[in-house]
Amino acid sequence: MAALAAATFLGCAASRPLAPLAADQWAAEISVPGMWTKSEFAMPVGSVVPGVRYGVTADQELALRFHPLFLVKGIIGIELGGTWHMTPAWGWVPALHLSATLSSLTAPAHLDDGLSHGLRGAVAVDTIAHWEPWPWLWPYVVLQNALVLSNGRYVGSFLFGAQAQVGRSWAVSLETGLAGFNARDRDYSQPYLGLGGYGAIALSWSVTYRFAAPSPTTPEVPR
Repeated sequence: MAALAAATFLGCAASRPLAPLAADQWAAEISVPGMWTKSEFAMPVGSVVPGVRYGVTADQELALRFHPLFLVKGIIGIELGGTWHMTPAWGWVPALHLSATLSSLTAPAHLDDGLSHGLRGAVAVDTIAHWEPWPWLWPYVVLQNALVLSNGRYVGSFLFGAQAQVGRSWAVSLETGLAGFNARDRDYSQPYLGLGGYGAIALSWSVTYRFAAPSPTTPEVPR
């Protein structure tokens, strides 16, 4: 089950919730993470990750994402997370966001051998800053700290990108950076992306559609 351990911390989705959702507002997303590993199992290039986001309050939201291509190997991949939009952006004064995600990969065929054989998980905390120098293009940076629960291994990544706002509903993101900058003993299926044995260059993209926000309820004025 080394595949589960290797893929857990490299299977995080690539969408970035820069524009906060209103309370009770929904968004649908598709992202393609740019990290692929080679162990006993090679993650496919272009592993599409669909997901949904839900606004709890004006500055807090939840997210659920699914890795369908893992099903080819009999593995169920799910991500559950939340984001706190701490401060808004104002031109070149950055907005700050804090996201936490629990990723799990489950192999039902191996659960009879015990949870240590059929279940892997990781916790990631992303600190995100984005700027709004233009209404339609927002650059951003991400510092990700992830912990693989099976062996207590820490994995750090530094990513940067830009998110284009297309009208009121659509957002398209493209990002790159150094993923797993402290991982020396990795074996990637695309070795030319490695940087001297420390991590690898990541290239990811995502598309998000925001559904219309619910209309605020206007209280009745007694006559």
